[in-house]
Amino acid sequence: MTSSCENLEPHSAPLEIGHPEVGRYFSEFADTHYVANEELQTRYPEDMNETQVTVQELYHRLTPGSGNQEQAPASDQNHAMAM
Repeated sequence: MTSSCENLEPHSAPLEIGHPEVGRYFSEFADTHYVANEELQTRYPEDMNETQVTVQELYHRLTPGSGNQEQAPASDQNHAMAM
């Protein structure tokens, strides 16, 4: 049995979700991901660092010398952001 996280892939161009419950957990949409609100940051302080590392890996890798962004291949994903 595989977990549902193993089958998730990052979206190449994430968009903000227009649902009223989003604000219950997140304070803003930061181009590629949601930022946890103060309550979640207090409950899960280690998650902010993990989120930043994951966002860097998925959306901000640069190819050497080109200056262009390169999307991470889905096969490199061991887990997906819980957010």
